[in-house]
Amino acid sequence: MGFAVKRPQLPAGWPSPTTCRDCGVPALWTRTAKDRAMLVELDVSDHGNVLVSLHGGKLHAGVLGKAQAAAARDYTGLRLAHAVNCPGPRGAQAASQRGRS
Repeated sequence: MGFAVKRPQLPAGWPSPTTCRDCGVPALWTRTAKDRAMLVELDVSDHGNVLVSLHGGKLHAGVLGKAQAAAARDYTGLRLAHAVNCPGPRGAQAASQRGRS
């Protein structure tokens, strides 16, 4: 017998999750401050650094620095960019870029 995975309840007005083309995991498409598309994990994370908010019917992602993220976690749920955990090619590319710094 299988168990259903319980997904978090998204705030009212948020669009439905989409699916990552590389791995099939449900995630949220957002726009950054520089108007770039960013796929964000559906679940909040204790290690998250992305603040997602709804403006004008669209989800926006604000990437926070370490100190900002640590302080914000006391007040709101933060998410991770999906590329951090994606087992597909884009996730592997993001991991290799992180390893270069």
